[in-house]
Amino acid sequence: MKVRVPSVGGILISDDKVFIIHAKSCNKWTFPKVHVKPDDDMVERAKDSFKPYLDIALDEPENVWQIKSTTYYVWMVDNSEELRSIDEVLQMPCNRDVKAFCKLVK
Repeated sequence: MKVRVPSVGGILISDDKVFIIHAKSCNKWTFPKVHVKPDDDMVERAKDSFKPYLDIALDEPENVWQIKSTTYYVWMVDNSEELRSIDEVLQMPCNRDVKAFCKLVK
């Protein structure tokens, strides 16, 4: 039986754009996420998931989205060069979390 380790991630969205990263392990585009321990501050860990990719200050998230063992915190941000259009993202090889979220907000 496969044991799922809880993880937390972040979603940055602006109008019809979203921030995604390329996960080399599965060769797909995904939202940044990290594994968590029971005593971790989930919002702070979600913010940490962006640190390797962006230098961004985030306040409290505006929404929470749960998929299986991953909790995603969602932030609305000003338009940024690092964000990709949702239409473009839906044409890319993405994991199911990204596809589901993009279809939900489109």
